[in-house]
Amino acid sequence: MNKSTGEAAVDGDGKPITASGVFTAGSATGTATVTFTFNTNGMAGGAYVAFEEVYETTGGKETLWGTHMDLNDEAQTVYVPTISTNLIDEDSQTNYTYIRDNVKAHDLVTYEGLIAGKTYKLTGTLVEKSTGKTFVDANGKTATITQTFTPDSDSGSVDMVFDINPSNLKTSALVAFETLSCNGEQVTIENDLDNEQQTLHFPILSTTAKGKVSGKNYVDIGGDMSIIDTIKYEGVQYGMTHTIKSYLVDKTTGKIVQDDNGNDIVKTTEWEPEATQGSIDVEIPVTGKKLAGRTLVVFEEIYLGDAMIACHKDINDANQTIKVKGYRDCTVIKRIKADDYWKEHGDPTFIFKLTGTDTLGAAHTYYQSVTFTENYVKAHTDSDGYVEMKAVFGQVPAGEYTCSEESVSRFEFESLTKPVNATINGKTAVYHLTDNDTACATFTNKKYEEGDFGHDSVVVNHFNHKTQD
Repeated sequence: MNKSTGEAAVDGDGKPITASGVFTAGSATGTATVTFTFNTNGMAGGAYVAFEEVYETTGGKETLWGTHMDLNDEAQTVYVPTISTNLIDEDSQTNYTYIRDNVKAHDLVTYEGLIAGKTYKLTGTLVEKSTGKTFVDANGKTATITQTFTPDSDSGSVDMVFDINPSNLKTSALVAFETLSCNGEQVTIENDLDNEQQTLHFPILSTTAKGKVSGKNYVDIGGDMSIIDTIKYEGVQYGMTHTIKSYLVDKTTGKIVQDDNGNDIVKTTEWEPEATQGSIDVEIPVTGKKLAGRTLVVFEEIYLGDAMIACHKDINDANQTIKVKGYRDCTVIKRIKADDYWKEHGDPTFIFKLTGTDTLGAAHTYYQSVTFTENYVKAHTDSDGYVEMKAVFGQVPAGEYTCSEESVSRFEFESLTKPVNATINGKTAVYHLTDNDTACATFTNKKYEEGDFGHDSVVVNHFNHKTQD
């Protein structure tokens, strides 16, 4: 009989526990032995009491002779010891937590069917769910603990505390195995790798951040600076609503990045995974011209309720690193022969036009010019007899641009050479400023003769004007 319920006991197979025996009494008093054989695996732990009925058989007829049915008779009581466990993280108070260098995991071991006053020993071990091997943490410590206790009653619980450094963990779950022994003999064991109550999950994250527009590890100040962070996960609790907190950290300072208004750049996303492993794309809006030139690292935290159960915060992870490119600078080099500079003709000025479209589709047109003076030509003429001057287009948004030269008196186009991040197309250079921070090309001009006119000739233009009636 099950002492706690008062009902007929069943064994681990669900079968009634009964036994019988036949004996012939040799005297008015004596003993007889009845042996119970049953399967305790899976059987509810606790105290069980043997009830007896004795029948006298005469002439093939059975007559009840006597009974012994006392639930409180200790001499009739046997104990079936069992243990069950519930493993949780101390911080999250759930069986989900994140990898860090110090974790305290509590395994609450509930026991039934022990003998009050006897001394027992519990031995707990954390094993890797994927391999079944005993876990050895990053400090080289084997995750095995023991605790000795003496119960006051046949049922109760013991808190087994594992203090580990799981920063070297390569699997997404650890399972607690517990062995109960008495006087050096094993009493019972709980070692089911698939028991969810014994399992502490460490969801594993790997992430890759890219610029939404570039598809690479940079964003542009002049365009859409949004970042797409692809999070691959393993070991999360599917079917439950999680919260993803994404934020940017300055690689140099380690501080959370702020926009131009002083607000932290943080994105919160509600998410319900459909499986324990998979991936999700998180789009992080980014604004702030002050971010130009800085290197940002995307950090991710995943919460289940208020408890953080996973994170990826590695300041040195190249896959999480985004460079903020500033506006582009592109250069035009004007090259002429020093002998083509005639003081009498004045200082020649060359005008360049830069037109194109940025990554957002907006059109832009810019102008720059260079003027050669007598002193400049004398100071900068090279050994080949040429002189060069630079015109710089600064603060150009990322995009594709075409550089051309406006017509100028007394000089004509000769050649276009030395392209850097540019493509020469006849008399123009296409500057590729989407993936590149700079571009350059050299325009060479030569002087042409003005026919019959000299530097001191006077030319008079006549305009005919008709009076409107």
